[in-house]
Amino acid sequence: MSRNAFPKQFLDILGTGQTLLQQTFNRFTKICPIENIYIVTNESYIDLVKKNLPQLPVENILGEPLRRNTAPCVSYAAFKIAAKKS
Repeated sequence: MSRNAFPKQFLDILGTGQTLLQQTFNRFTKICPIENIYIVTNESYIDLVKKNLPQLPVENILGEPLRRNTAPCVSYAAFKIAAKKS
C-alpha cells in the first residue's frame, strides 16, 4: 500500500477513518498545545501534511531538503525550532 509518492503515514492502514499521521497528531494534542507540535517531513510531502492536518499552522511543518537518517533530521528540526523561538 505504501509508495514513495504516498507513504504509510498518509494511509488509513488500521481502518479507523484517520491516517497514521492524524492519529499521532490527535494523541499529541491531548498532552500539548497545537502550536507546540512540529512535523518534519521531506519537502515533497508538505502538501500531504497540510491536507492531513489543516489545523496545524503551516509554519510548524518543516520540510527537510534531503532524505537522511534520524540524527540529521532531529538536528535540522532543533535548529529550525530554535531559530523560530529566538
